[in-house]
Amino acid sequence: MRAFQLEDADVVYPYSVRFSGEEVEQIDGVVYADGLTCLVECKDQPGSVNIEPIAKMRNQLMRRHASTIGVVFSREGFTPPAIILARYVAPQMILLWDGNEFDYAFKKQQMRQSLIAKYRFCIEQSDPLFDIRPREELDLP
Repeated sequence: MRAFQLEDADVVYPYSVRFSGEEVEQIDGVVYADGLTCLVECKDQPGSVNIEPIAKMRNQLMRRHASTIGVVFSREGFTPPAIILARYVAPQMILLWDGNEFDYAFKKQQMRQSLIAKYRFCIEQSDPLFDIRPREELDLP
């Protein structure tokens, strides 16, 4: 959240949503930037993130305005089933960021620019897993 805030995005830090006094959701944060409204989920755990956070985000998005998108950060990346689910949650959109992308965007002070690039790629190619790093920085064969 702070990385986006450092680039002048409006952010809401972690909070709970309550109905009739009962907690129904825990939200890691919200980012408002460049016309986008993003619910954020952050996973800092060993190993790739499986489908559970993607399914949780999909359900959270279903309770919000259709223009809201989801962003899930994972230090260690995502399992193939998580990626498949993120590709097929339409009409919701969930963008996936791994730790390497976050490190790159944060160090270059390009969090907002990278968010827009990922969003546009997902709109155009229907793929939430666009890697924002330049090709020469990727470990490709």
